[in-house]
Amino acid sequence: MFRHLQTVLLTLAACAAATLPAGASPQETIWPVMQFGYGRIWSAEFSPDGASRIDIATGDVLTTYAGHSSIWDVAFSPDGSQVIAVSSTYGAITYDTQTGAELQGMLGHTNYIDAAVFSADGTKAVSEGVDGIAFLYDLQAQPVQTPTPSPKPSSTDPLAQALDNFDLTWQTDSFSPWFSQTETTHDGEDAAESGNVDHGGATALWTQVTGPGALTFWWKVSSQEDYDSLGFFDGQDAKELLTGASDWQQVTYEVTAGTHDLTWIYAKDASQDGGEDCGWVDSVVFTPDGVTPTATPLPHDTPIRDLITSFYWLILNRAPEAGAVESWEIGYFDYAVGFNIDVRFIPREMARLFFLSGEYAARGRNDSDFLTDCYNVFLDRPPSQTELDNWLGGEWNRSQVMTIFSESEEFAARIQTMYPGKEGDPARNFVTFMYVGLLDRLVDQSGLEYASGLIDAAYSQNGIEGVRSQAKQMARELIVSEEFLSKNPTTAVYVSRFYRAFLGRFPSDSEVAYWSGELDSGRQTTNSMIELFGDSAEFTSRLNACFG
Repeated sequence: MFRHLQTVLLTLAACAAATLPAGASPQETIWPVMQFGYGRIWSAEFSPDGASRIDIATGDVLTTYAGHSSIWDVAFSPDGSQVIAVSSTYGAITYDTQTGAELQGMLGHTNYIDAAVFSADGTKAVSEGVDGIAFLYDLQAQPVQTPTPSPKPSSTDPLAQALDNFDLTWQTDSFSPWFSQTETTHDGEDAAESGNVDHGGATALWTQVTGPGALTFWWKVSSQEDYDSLGFFDGQDAKELLTGASDWQQVTYEVTAGTHDLTWIYAKDASQDGGEDCGWVDSVVFTPDGVTPTATPLPHDTPIRDLITSFYWLILNRAPEAGAVESWEIGYFDYAVGFNIDVRFIPREMARLFFLSGEYAARGRNDSDFLTDCYNVFLDRPPSQTELDNWLGGEWNRSQVMTIFSESEEFAARIQTMYPGKEGDPARNFVTFMYVGLLDRLVDQSGLEYASGLIDAAYSQNGIEGVRSQAKQMARELIVSEEFLSKNPTTAVYVSRFYRAFLGRFPSDSEVAYWSGELDSGRQTTNSMIELFGDSAEFTSRLNACFG
């Protein structure tokens, strides 16, 4: 079974070259020698200059060498000033032995590297890999490429979007990065999936938080049981481990005071595969202790918290996880109030995420159950038998039903009692509609300020027609953005997103089939559909309702 090694454990068998700690057996002593980040390490050496990177008396690590996952070989330069490490991530890195600073990164291999050695004069290095290739590197030349961590995510970063958390800085391996995907998710939208690694390799996703606070996340793995695994680590300490075939599970972890490096690692043993050979992470929430709301603080006994809690019970049939109510209230409801957006956006999206989640699907609710759930969730009452019969006698899909309930006057009146006078600014509401419709998320602050400024200017200059033109331009830009394209949208997704952005509703199954056929046949393009939807009477009615 995979065991996470933050330090190299070196077994010395009758090693006369080293001075052993007092009381240690000369036959076998285990010391941490170097720290290389995470994963397995298969080789270790003593420095030829005698300056081992441990404290011989205590065994404490003196230098950390970051940047790799599973280390397959390490070698010192002849003078001991540098060390080279090669790994399952297909790269070689040289370090300053004393400081641990990364000196040079060398790429070229197409499989993991299992050996490296310096030349006698220390000016060159040779690496040999499982790909059957040996590379000779000139260490006096400028490096061609240095492996670096992923940059800090922006508000449109697909990985941050997949993890549902733009507040934390997410990083992943350069060689086998985690990525956003929509096939296997907990929230019904997207999740982060581990990168592809070979036998003996590992791939990591990490972030940093400052405690104290509470961390919650959902995760899942499909791997060779007991040999390949997905682990969660706080610094050097393994906290949770999944192996084999697991369904989505939630983890709640109490973070103590101080700075913590939190890491999710999918690691493989030296042979064989199992399952889908990867792990997933979704819906990461970190709530620091004593968080103060940034806008319009609410007392703990407010109806909005009761609303959030009721969504958990009525849709997911369980209590909220630790810190979830506060996260929804402070991170979303107060966000809407603080940025002058219609507060109804938040419960609409919250309910939609919950209803479309795998957790709700696992409850096996039939159509009658689902309709009853919608009445209780949105209208805070059960349906009459007549209402239920009318729904069951019609044609609809569940996304359409949620839109109808969330747009109803009865639901609007309910939210109005919780946030009186918080209907939001027309331009900001309109931008939020477009972002939720096209990118399936709330707009970040900088995007909101920029786009609402454009909408305000367009309305001032040309009224409704100016907004219409700006909306079309916004749609054209968003559907070619990296964030949108990273989800590999199908024609059905394009159709659904256009309906949501321009018409404020989900399409029926027949509408999806018709417009998908138009796109697939080439009779329409995404740009021509933007023109058609933007010029439609239904969109015009929305513009008049928003700006009239």
